[in-house]
Amino acid sequence: MRRLVALVLGTWSVLSCASSTACPFETVAPPPGELSMGFYTINAYALAPTDAGARCELDDVTEADFAFDIALSQNPDAGETFMTMEQGYSRAATWDGQVVRSTESARRYFEQCSECVTRVEETIELALLSASQAAAAGNTCPANPLDGGVPAANDAGVFPPGPRAMGFDALLACGALNTQVVVDEGLPDGGPCPSICSSCRTSYVLQGARR
Repeated sequence: MRRLVALVLGTWSVLSCASSTACPFETVAPPPGELSMGFYTINAYALAPTDAGARCELDDVTEADFAFDIALSQNPDAGETFMTMEQGYSRAATWDGQVVRSTESARRYFEQCSECVTRVEETIELALLSASQAAAAGNTCPANPLDGGVPAANDAGVFPPGPRAMGFDALLACGALNTQVVVDEGLPDGGPCPSICSSCRTSYVLQGARR
């Protein structure tokens, strides 16, 4: 569980590569699943602490921009989708035909919450844009890609992402990453954990392209 993504670089420092630059995508084996949805380099841009949902006052959390690589894949017949992170860790995901979503959590120690049992929960949401959707959006991530910003399929030649004769049709990956600290157990004497622990949240805008 130490290879969870953005319990990540510079932010949570759980990955083995702890810089704020992109880590290489190192997989010993191919990502799981019969259908590759592509390999993507994702840039994560930290939202300001004043933005809704993005605030953390724990000393050992640094909110900074970073980059990471992922692979997306499927077992279509079984309805399974996978998000494989750097260093080869694969986590379960869902796919609704436009957006891939994955939530994971891992135990995490914080100095200011040292007497409590805490973990970090992370959700990654990525809207995949097909070549025609990307072209309609000016070949850049649109505003609000998770909330109506992706050009819709139409009769003018805009198609949703999906398998094609030449492979999976998806060029851009655009979305959000949200993390929060969850308190599972309070103080040893039964008292509550300091509120600073359960109020820690960080949010990132994600923008990436297929490699």
